[in-house]
Amino acid sequence: TIYNRRRRMASTTSATRATASRSEAVSAEGGRQVSRQVSLHPLAIVGVSDHLTRVKVGGSKQPATSAVIGVLFGKQDDLEVSIFDAIEVAYDDDTMTMDEGFLTKQVDLYTAVYKDKELLGWYAVASEATSGHLALHKDFLKFNESPLFLLMDPSPSVDELPIQIFEYELHVVQETPTMLFAPVPWRLETLQAEQIAMEQVAKTKTDSVSETAVVYEAMDNSLKTLAQRVENVATYLSKVNSKELPVNYALLRDIANLVDKLPTTLDGHHHHHHHSGRTKKIRTTTREDDRREFELYLQKSYFKTASLISDACKSTALLAEAHDSVAQACEEFGFHLGLAFQIVDDVLDFAVDSTQLGKPAGADLSLGLATAPILYATRQYPELRPLIDRRFKGPGDVTAAYDMVRQSDGIRLARKLAHFHVERAVDALKRATSPSLEQDALIKLADIVLTRSK
Repeated sequence: TIYNRRRRMASTTSATRATASRSEAVSAEGGRQVSRQVSLHPLAIVGVSDHLTRVKVGGSKQPATSAVIGVLFGKQDDLEVSIFDAIEVAYDDDTMTMDEGFLTKQVDLYTAVYKDKELLGWYAVASEATSGHLALHKDFLKFNESPLFLLMDPSPSVDELPIQIFEYELHVVQETPTMLFAPVPWRLETLQAEQIAMEQVAKTKTDSVSETAVVYEAMDNSLKTLAQRVENVATYLSKVNSKELPVNYALLRDIANLVDKLPTTLDGHHHHHHHSGRTKKIRTTTREDDRREFELYLQKSYFKTASLISDACKSTALLAEAHDSVAQACEEFGFHLGLAFQIVDDVLDFAVDSTQLGKPAGADLSLGLATAPILYATRQYPELRPLIDRRFKGPGDVTAAYDMVRQSDGIRLARKLAHFHVERAVDALKRATSPSLEQDALIKLADIVLTRSK
């Protein structure tokens, strides 16, 4: 994000307890309404398990009673997160501190080798989350704005994987805003190479036939069959186009419907929709294109709205002669609050009527602006792409785009993005201020940003 580029990684180590009283509530019931889509890969699970095994059997420098704590690496694209790896970190049980300098070096070395991955969060092995885990979680905010926490139960009572994944979430406990762990839904995901590798690790007989290899062969045959059928369709379309075969409009519509259901192509080129005898060119994009578009959108939102709020919050702290860390946290609060405000403003352009909004609905479309709801909608409606390219200046573009956004998940996903930034704003506020009426008022202000209707 833009803000991360402006942040400097802190170098001091803060002492935090990883084991503490469990009488306090540290987990929110039921999970959060807004969360990332998390995929957990086998190598990360093996990494945590191996760390636990080495500690317990004496294969580690740490005593058998030591806390098992490490970091998670992987990829994040918007709200989609993939955890690929888990690596232990140096943790002192006597002083209850994490060696932050050592961790910084580990992160630098790992990301230097795997340039497409980043630190996503951390893990621990325990029967349940504790207040000590909450305290340690705050240390990882220096490395990731919204770190994940993976908890593995060493003594599971069920046959399922004994793993929970949490995010940090604001809850009101006894009328007091409190940061708690909120469980995040996750799924186990494997690449083909991972499936084969993990099965080889788990096999008990060296001469046994790999079940995954059989599955792989079946998948390979299926893909070859599919490729042949796609080639047949392409040949048919070519002959229709050259008038070697008569036009069958019903068949062309069926083909067009199938193409519409496919994801956008990975090479960033163009593909054609054949519909009613006409050829319609639709620009497709890669994930990298999507990332750049969202980054540009957030940059515009920062310069338009968030920069004013962010600088105002930081200036207030500087004028009050607050510590640099407080000024930085205030700046972060304003940054995320400002982005959330602008994203909600863009959502309201589609979510409410012009009478309630106080301006014409779809005004951003009329101005040629591609906002968050529109960018999210393109994932379901790639035909929005040419409309965006011509800034909705074609006949009927505004109405068509407005309808597609309303029918898509664009509004819902944009609200999730706004909710994400409000949570990060409250996180920063909690670091900058102590519990007080003033803090409560600012938290309420952040909530109003999300719930406002005009």
